[in-house]
Amino acid sequence: MIVGDGGHGKSVCLKQYAEANKNALYCQLDDTMSTSGIFAELARGLKVNSHGITGGVTRGIVQNLRYRNAIIILDESSGLSVRQLNQLRQIVSVKGRCPLILAGNRQLLSTVMQVHTRREHESLDQFTSRLIGVLNLDEVAADKGGGLYTVDDIRKLYEYGGIRLIGDAVSTLRSICRTAKSGRLRTCSVIIAALHTSQAAYIDATFVLAAIEQLQLPVRAWLPVVTRDIAAEEEAVSAVRTG
Repeated sequence: MIVGDGGHGKSVCLKQYAEANKNALYCQLDDTMSTSGIFAELARGLKVNSHGITGGVTRGIVQNLRYRNAIIILDESSGLSVRQLNQLRQIVSVKGRCPLILAGNRQLLSTVMQVHTRREHESLDQFTSRLIGVLNLDEVAADKGGGLYTVDDIRKLYEYGGIRLIGDAVSTLRSICRTAKSGRLRTCSVIIAALHTSQAAYIDATFVLAAIEQLQLPVRAWLPVVTRDIAAEEEAVSAVRTG
């Protein structure tokens, strides 16, 4: 199970892994999918009959998986219920004998690790007992002793096209990547893409902060830096409150 904020790059990495591994099947779920919709999506990916009653579709999935050395990857799994998680375990892992990778945000982790479920007879004991490991990207990113988004990582990702990143720009981008709800890598990519249009020879922290302000990024309130307009707004609110 892989969990973390939006912007870590989970989907990009999982899609690229599936493209490189012919036995991996990547499926992207969404919160509107019913149980039958989830299994129909799996069936389409496996190229088996996705129409008809859920029981018939799942039988086709099981028969297909048993004869393949496959890995099923379900992205955007945060909305899965306890019942759906158990059904996926039964069909994919137990009957299909196939490894299952789930990716989502912290809501997925909360659902799997909850002590009590909403319905009296539902339990994830069988699910958690088969869980090999949990990669929590939020925790790894926040690890001050190392973890994700090192200086080298930032330079490899964002120092391209002949434009050099000054040290304080690297520090600012790293800080964004390590901050919850900031959009992390996605936000940094938007900022750097915008700055590359300036055709400057280098990018420093001042340019990064200016881009955040000028682009009016909706996540800027979560960022570990205070842009001038945010500070001005806070001062204005404070002035109103004090009369």
